[in-house]
Amino acid sequence: MKHRNVLSRRAFLHTLGGISGAAVLLAACGSTPPPGGAAAGATAAPGAAAAAPTAAIPPTPVPTPVPERAATSGRANVLTIWYPYTNPNWEQIWKGFEDSHADIGIKAVFAANDTTGNAKFFTAVASGSPPDVVWVDGPQVAEWAARGVLEPLDDLIGAAGIKPEDFWTPSWNQSVYNGKVWALTRSSDANFGFFWNKDIFKEAGLDPEKPPQTVQEMDQMNEKIAKVTGGHIERLGYIPWIVYGSSNSMFTWGWVFDGNFYDPDAKKITANDPKVVKALQWMADFAKKYDPRQISGFIPGMTGPGGETGPFTTRKVALSPQGP
Repeated sequence: MKHRNVLSRRAFLHTLGGISGAAVLLAACGSTPPPGGAAAGATAAPGAAAAAPTAAIPPTPVPTPVPERAATSGRANVLTIWYPYTNPNWEQIWKGFEDSHADIGIKAVFAANDTTGNAKFFTAVASGSPPDVVWVDGPQVAEWAARGVLEPLDDLIGAAGIKPEDFWTPSWNQSVYNGKVWALTRSSDANFGFFWNKDIFKEAGLDPEKPPQTVQEMDQMNEKIAKVTGGHIERLGYIPWIVYGSSNSMFTWGWVFDGNFYDPDAKKITANDPKVVKALQWMADFAKKYDPRQISGFIPGMTGPGGETGPFTTRKVALSPQGP
């Protein structure tokens, strides 16, 4: 049983090597049970402080559950895969693999890429019933490897003929921790592109063809773009903590300020890097200037900077780092 499972995963990894783009990753997890035995896995004028009551924020709608994909019947081995994004292309990948591997079935279970999904995965590992393959976000690979919830893939990668040069170098590098490979890149988004709204720039008396080159310039532009009337925020130049979540925002601006969060030579976390602290202070100063409670009411229901209801798309902010 163990031998058949390793062969199945090797074949799957080889297929992934053919479909990989080049910071979101699929990785085999540790403590894998025998084939078919994995658990199902459920898965004011600009600058004035705002003082008006916070606007009511509508409740977040409950998402419709994503049904599990059952493996094609009659397969000797079944791989259970947890994936985080709904996309019709997934079925093409699952079916394509099954079509080329007659003895292997794919059971696909949706597991959101958030702290809830992470907790479910860690619990599954601790209980001895994790999925065979799980999605791990690129920056989390080293953390998950250090936690002991991933299996090193070096032997499987070597047997499949997969090489570092098959991948975009930054994506490959973030899959390596302590000299071992723990994940394979499925796709990459070289975040973040910096977007600005030229129409708002014109309205604010700014040159629409000249985006800010420094954080200081961005702050100066915000002074002209921001609209706060009677204590109610109508528009801001930017909101520093909405770059796809607070933790992602901290990383983004920490790096913009030339800070580092980890020393690979000393193998130490360096979140107290003075430049990272400076970035956090900059974010905190913005929060003192524009009450976060007001901003929450100003952009109710927002799930990210872009998207149909995001503040950049709806012209509530004019400057925004976003995915491509």
